[in-house]
Amino acid sequence: MTLTSKLMKGDKLLEKCLVNDVDHVVPGARGPHVGKIQLALFQLGEGVISPKEITSQLYGPSTANAVLAYKKRNMILNTALRQKTPDNIVGKKTIFKLDEDLTKLDNRPDPNPPTTSRLVSLTIHGAPGHDHARLCRLTSGFPGPDGRVHHLGTPINPQGFGLMINIGGEHETDYLGFRDFTTARISAGPRDRPLTVELKDNSCSDICIRDSPITPFGETEILRIAKNRCRLTVATNSIFAPSMEQIVARLGTVIERHILVDFKPPDGLGAHIIVAVIAKK
Repeated sequence: MTLTSKLMKGDKLLEKCLVNDVDHVVPGARGPHVGKIQLALFQLGEGVISPKEITSQLYGPSTANAVLAYKKRNMILNTALRQKTPDNIVGKKTIFKLDEDLTKLDNRPDPNPPTTSRLVSLTIHGAPGHDHARLCRLTSGFPGPDGRVHHLGTPINPQGFGLMINIGGEHETDYLGFRDFTTARISAGPRDRPLTVELKDNSCSDICIRDSPITPFGETEILRIAKNRCRLTVATNSIFAPSMEQIVARLGTVIERHILVDFKPPDGLGAHIIVAVIAKK
């Protein structure tokens, strides 16, 4: 017996969990194998796991709650112990069921194309009519099929009555005239991003943020540099969507929202895209 899903196949600790009682994964465990269990639960729509537990790959309370919810929904019981109700441990039956459900997702055909938008790209292709090979860079991050930056979740038809910036960008919006900035210098990040503190108050008409956090300072900076009617486009995944929704609601009025399902690598977490307008007196 072996694991077959793209996410779990070949993981030595999870393979052991599949066949050995002593190799159950329990609360308090930590490591990449725990991260894969957390990701599997997200892909299967089971519960909300703390971002801190996700980043530290810790089997903490919220991970345990998600495991318990999954086991209750599927009535996974340890018959050897004559259980009447499920527990929050990942054992042989649980890892088998997770892998089975993930394999079904791996083999699922692509969903129908999403509805169109005049404000944001809902595909990797971005705004129509641009010379992608000439204008878009190769990237080592999450590239499109050609190895270049892709445009899913980024603006199209920007307003352009002020500066257009991409906070935490990887040049995926350069082709539209955006410039990459960062609100804080990150030691491991690109060194060519200037800081937003260099920008004047009320200077930006379009702000894009994709797969980057918004810190309390970043939230303050966005409000400072945004012009009245600035359009803010935020793309994130299902882990951070709840907290991002709260932040965007504080910054402006949401005018468009899209949730795109993604069952494929690199992360399988889907894209949550929020477009808002920042109104200032």
